[in-house]
This record gives sequence, structure tokens and C-alpha cells, in this order.
Amino acid sequence: IEFAPKGSVSMTLLGSGNVGIGTSSPAHKLSVFGGNIEIHNGGATWFGSDATGGFVRTFNGNTFRFLDSSLGETMRIVNSTNNVLIGTTTDNGAKLQVNGSATFNGDVSLINDGNKLKFGNSADLQIYHNGTDSVIDNAVSGDLYISQKVVDKDLIFRADDGFGGFTEYMRLDGSQTTINLQQNVLIGSTSDNGAK
Repeated sequence: IEFAPKGSVSMTLLGSGNVGIGTSSPAHKLSVFGGNIEIHNGGATWFGSDATGGFVRTFNGNTFRFLDSSLGETMRIVNSTNNVLIGTTTDNGAKLQVNGSATFNGDVSLINDGNKLKFGNSADLQIYHNGTDSVIDNAVSGDLYISQKVVDKDLIFRADDGFGGFTEYMRLDGSQTTINLQQNVLIGSTSDNGAK
């Protein structure tokens, strides 16, 4: 069945039950070509499959929610803030909020100087670049541990060699439990006279 209110076909209903708007050969139950779709009912709108699939739901215009087949919410987009919530329904103001483990196969970049990676309930450990220097801060409480847990391996401290490269300055040798200083050590002085 073709619907042509102004002489040109605007909607097609096939014998299979597929409906096409803007197409005469709809491949799905509803196929729309050449325009936008608006659905507005003043409340929640559901998009989904059967019990083995999931659903997408708009909720009173406030959120866009992704649900599993048991109607458990897996992700939410908050319209007023554009924040994305995964594994949580509480918006704490961050653009991306994840309650659970996350795996990244690629770089993670904090673009602006001063933005911090924060760890712990009170942001106890912070890693950031302040525009000039890179900083690891134990900002709240407790000791700061740096551990090398691989058997017989070392903890190595390297820095600029003064010629555009870098060199080893200190090594904590895990195979013989020694501290190896590779460069001159200055105590109470900033002038290097060549002595170790």
C-alpha cells in the first residue's frame, strides 16, 4: 500500500508489515529516510527489542537511559549537564562518572595544565602538571610508598644528563639490596667539585 497525498509517495506499507517513510522498500518494521523523527508524549519513551535485548529510554525529557533486558539501568546521559553516568544514577557533576572497573586500550589524556588524576575517597593521591613542573602529591594523609615488586629487579631514578638526553642517577638494586649512586652527591652544597 502506498500513501501519496500530494501525488508523490510519502509512505509505503509492505505485505510483510514493514513501513517506509521516504522509502518504498523498507527493510525494517519502520524505515525512515530523508528527515528527522520526533517522538513526544510528555513522559517516558521506550526504544528496545525483546526480553533478550536491551532498551533505550528517555525519561520526562531529563535523562537518556540505557537499560538491560531486566530493565536494570546501565548508563545514563543527564540532559541538563550532558554528564554521562555508568554504573551509577547519582550525578556528582563530573562529565564522566563510572562506578566499577574501567579498561582503556589507548592513551588517557588530561589536556589542561592543573587538571589532576585523583585517587582515594578524599583525593589523597594526586598526579598532575602545573604548567611548569610535573607533580606526584600525597595530599591528605598517610605515607607515600614507591614499590618495585618484581623479584631481583631494580628501582631506577633517571634525569636529564645536561646534553639533551637522560642518565641514571640512582639505582635501588633488588638483586643485592644495595643503593647504587651513579653521579656525584652534594651535601650542604650546590657546587660540584668533581668528588663523588
